[in-house]
Amino acid sequence: MSVRPLSYLGADPGKNGGVAILNGEGEIMLVTVMPDLPILCSLITEGYITHAFVEQVSVRPGQGISSGFKFGVGYGGILGALTALGIGCTLLRPQAWQKVAHVGTSGKDPKDRSNQAAQRLWPRQDWRASDRCRNNHDGMQEAALIAYAGIRLGKPA
Repeated sequence: MSVRPLSYLGADPGKNGGVAILNGEGEIMLVTVMPDLPILCSLITEGYITHAFVEQVSVRPGQGISSGFKFGVGYGGILGALTALGIGCTLLRPQAWQKVAHVGTSGKDPKDRSNQAAQRLWPRQDWRASDRCRNNHDGMQEAALIAYAGIRLGKPA
């Protein structure tokens, strides 16, 4: 019987969300834009996920009914997939993971601070959604930072 290495999933749900898989040392094994549910399930099972950290989110004031419903379905899909696959999950409020991940950054814009933190922690990582993109994908960065913060907070393995 072989021992599987620890790996952790970080998920930033939403329209521009992303997922990341980090090993026990916090190194990125995979980072991508939020995939469709069947692909997400495949990533979870193939990545030997030990535990998942998902940003705890809610519909924002002023968000339309249709977009709020779509957002809720996506968020619920992530949580449902993790439950169905028997993967433990910790929900992290944005303030909690940002308090850990944004150490050493400056500014008021959380997206900018996430970009600074991701660049500092993983300087060689390409954060673009594709080769044609010019800008970093904040959902990918934040998914990695959510997993990083969860590991640092000592959440269950």
